[in-house]
Amino acid sequence: MHREWGKLADSYAESATWRKEWKSSHEAMAELCRYIDASVMRDALYGHTSMHVLSISQIPVDFPPTPTIPWLRIEPLDGDQIEFAFEDSKKKERQWHRTVPAKGAVGRFQKFIDQLGWSTVRLSE
Repeated sequence: MHREWGKLADSYAESATWRKEWKSSHEAMAELCRYIDASVMRDALYGHTSMHVLSISQIPVDFPPTPTIPWLRIEPLDGDQIEFAFEDSKKKERQWHRTVPAKGAVGRFQKFIDQLGWSTVRLSE
């Protein structure tokens, strides 16, 4: 079941304090959730977590999403990295995938939304 963006942000902010290795990537995840919460995408995207992985879809779905529903998987990695993967195929080698520095998470998210046309408003600069 999806959760409110503010609650997701709070959860990532709290988990950033649990381990030193998680600090920057989990703080970046909290920042991303706050960005979505304050953006035009707030009511157009649905987020849920499994452990530390954030899954985003355009419709509310149970986790895990069915194979027919494409979704964006965003995972904070140890250190200063965030992994993005677009789960639109059962074949992993066909899935769009990017790993970015934690501080680039919001920008990468904006570009993803623009590239896929998930918003009628351009988010990236």
